[in-house]
Amino acid sequence: MPVHLIKSNNQFQNSIQQGLAITIGILAILLSLANLTLGQYPLMVLEWMLAACCFFVYRQIKINKFTYIQSLLVPYLTVVAIIFGTLVSKLVNGLFIWTFIVPTIFYLLFGQRHGFWATLVIGVIQVINILNKENVALYNSDIVAINFACAYFAIWLVSRTYEINRSKSQQALQQLAMKDSLTGAYNRLALKKFFEEQSVQSKELTLVLIDIDYFKAINDDYGHEAGDHLLTEFTHLLQKKAGESQVFRLGGEEFCLLLPLNAEQAVTLTNDVRQHMLQAEFLYKKDSFHFTFSAGIAAYKDNRNLSDLLADADKKLYRAKRDGRNQVID
Repeated sequence: MPVHLIKSNNQFQNSIQQGLAITIGILAILLSLANLTLGQYPLMVLEWMLAACCFFVYRQIKINKFTYIQSLLVPYLTVVAIIFGTLVSKLVNGLFIWTFIVPTIFYLLFGQRHGFWATLVIGVIQVINILNKENVALYNSDIVAINFACAYFAIWLVSRTYEINRSKSQQALQQLAMKDSLTGAYNRLALKKFFEEQSVQSKELTLVLIDIDYFKAINDDYGHEAGDHLLTEFTHLLQKKAGESQVFRLGGEEFCLLLPLNAEQAVTLTNDVRQHMLQAEFLYKKDSFHFTFSAGIAAYKDNRNLSDLLADADKKLYRAKRDGRNQVID
């Protein structure tokens, strides 16, 4: 998953962590007071620790210093409290019922894979825990274990189904916001996001600004539908040559490539595409036509932002068009 999608998902999960921390923290304090009166001192101490952990996590999220390790504290310490409480208390107390919150919490916070294994392991531990309890009046541990397992599985299934569909919907919406509706290429917003990532991750990075030559004439001679068809076909060619995640449509007939290459390699790739265009014949209904493009290339250097890079590439693109078009300037 691209970094910008991960960041968005983390924001969603952090908001859940924040709500969970304050809710569990308050409940832990109230339950610790109840256990104080009942003489359940080990459980009371554990609940105090849980409450302190909850308020620590809440504060870390507030000051934007929340880490992945810290994200494990509240859910797993809550699980420890539930399992320990089930172990030391009588079956009639029903403390095991708290286990039903596990599937929802773990799927929302950690996604499908982590949620699946955590839910499975915790569920098995609690079933064993219940089966080892002594039978009391109106409570047969075997029957309670069966009912617990069935109810737990039902909640698990609902939680997993929800998380799968939520994840798919989130990715679909984010992809929709990042892509050009006509060509399927990434758009200007996506370019900004990808540049933020690639400028940190890639040792070499080059931006290629491309403009189709005489595109208005194609629209005038063959119609706007033909122009749209050409833009789509050109996008597919660029994606085939450079990779889908490297191609961006900035608007109209203007495209951009963001390549993890040095300037020389970027020139070679762009000229390869240009030579292909000279030999290719584009068909639309009964019409066939050829077209060319001009390109300007700018290499990324430390501390250059996207606006600087685009401005540099645009100047070179202007030179390419001024000097006769159908050429690449770096």
